[in-house]
Amino acid sequence: MKLISYNDWKAWDQATMQNQQISSVDLMERASLALKNAFLENCKPTKEDTILIFCGVGNNGGDGLVIGRLLYQEGYQVQIVLVVFSDNFSEEVKEQLKKNNSLNIPFDILTENNFSGYVFPKTTWVIDAIFGYGLQRNLAPWLGSFFQKLNEQKFRVIAIDVPSGMFLHQPSEAILQSELILTIEQPKSSFFMPCNYPFAKKWKAVSIGLDASYLEKFSSSSFWMQEKEVIQMYRPIDDFSHKGTKGHVLVIAGSYGKMGAVYLAGKGAMHAGAGMLTAWVPKKGVKILQTNFPEMMVIAGAKKKYFKGDLLPIQPKSVLIGPGWGTHPKTRHSFKKLLTLIKVPLVLDADAIHILSMHPDWLTLMPKNTILTPHPKELERMIGVCNHDWEIEEKTKQFAEKHQCIVVMKNARTRIVGHQKVLNFSEQNAKLATAGSGDVLAGIITGLLAQGYPAMDAACFGVYLHSKSATLSNKSLATFIASDILEGLDAVFKDIEKRKTEY
Repeated sequence: MKLISYNDWKAWDQATMQNQQISSVDLMERASLALKNAFLENCKPTKEDTILIFCGVGNNGGDGLVIGRLLYQEGYQVQIVLVVFSDNFSEEVKEQLKKNNSLNIPFDILTENNFSGYVFPKTTWVIDAIFGYGLQRNLAPWLGSFFQKLNEQKFRVIAIDVPSGMFLHQPSEAILQSELILTIEQPKSSFFMPCNYPFAKKWKAVSIGLDASYLEKFSSSSFWMQEKEVIQMYRPIDDFSHKGTKGHVLVIAGSYGKMGAVYLAGKGAMHAGAGMLTAWVPKKGVKILQTNFPEMMVIAGAKKKYFKGDLLPIQPKSVLIGPGWGTHPKTRHSFKKLLTLIKVPLVLDADAIHILSMHPDWLTLMPKNTILTPHPKELERMIGVCNHDWEIEEKTKQFAEKHQCIVVMKNARTRIVGHQKVLNFSEQNAKLATAGSGDVLAGIITGLLAQGYPAMDAACFGVYLHSKSATLSNKSLATFIASDILEGLDAVFKDIEKRKTEY
């Protein structure tokens, strides 16, 4: 799904009002009804619960006023607090205040002059409707202090559309913490920025009937990869296939003491469906791999403890270079030579990326659509030190465009940059924060490439398989290790085969 930038949300609202012949107040009423229903469905408050609603003076506050009125009319115990951070009330807020006043729905007023003495009532739920997507300037200091005070209360906070204080286009100074965001139509691009992870752990997209035709016409470089979209990338293995048609993977990796990376990457490739696997490793690694991985063919490099080899020993369908490889000078020399020889889909991970950062002029040798899978520090070595996450994303886009490659930005929520797009994944799993997890991911992606998946699809589907395996695993967060990702892939594929027909 295309993600709308912060500049275009208002235009989407305007297009909806124009095309559907609906007023801004009526659109607000419709949106608030959907948000109220989503709150009741997801949070299930009782009539004995107190629901404290903080409303700003812009249209997000207008949504909060309507939600409060609807809940009040249904018999819920509602307390509304109008947070007056400006004298410039929107016309919609003025209209909603009139409607609430006509029903004698009381509200308190919070300002810079009285916030320090504000005493939070005993409450079960807090609805945050202070700021929405339109926030474009830094908060007044008193609001930052109030947000901190509210965060310290440990209330069950539900944010409307966007947690108050969160910018869509830059880092924020202070953000209200929420346990759930009821976000209009789609998650906001800022939810996927690492600096905002603690404030956007969970969200629910709520449709309010915005005009779908506008979204179809709108041009965007940022996308939210929904599960149904990724599952459609799956290519079932033909009943008459054999190991040759399923593709041959070559893994060029490993150094003394780090052969486990080769094992994990190779297993990832095979468990992703590749038909054959060959590892090209230092001589010391041959016995280890032959003993522990019977499905893997192994070719010895020229040296015992580090990799050296200049001529491709086989003609594979895809190649992975880097896991556990080291950066020995002769390994680096071999890498440069190999980059000029490889003409098939290529994945670069770990030390291969490190070496490229040491020799950036070699980037021009990469085949088009090479996939790089850096963790944050490896990415920093490639693009340079950045001031914030938005700059990191922009520089990564520039890097991918310049070198015609695809970058898998590994993090709690992985993003994929390439083909002038940023693909965002909402699923996060702390189980994947374990040694060897990245080796498995690189192997999975390479295995998919060997089967003929286009590079972007292989990266997307590989990230999904990797994350979903951890999600479906019964192992605890403490005991989960990289090998468990491999064991879980069978359940993921079975789940995909069952669900693919549903979409």
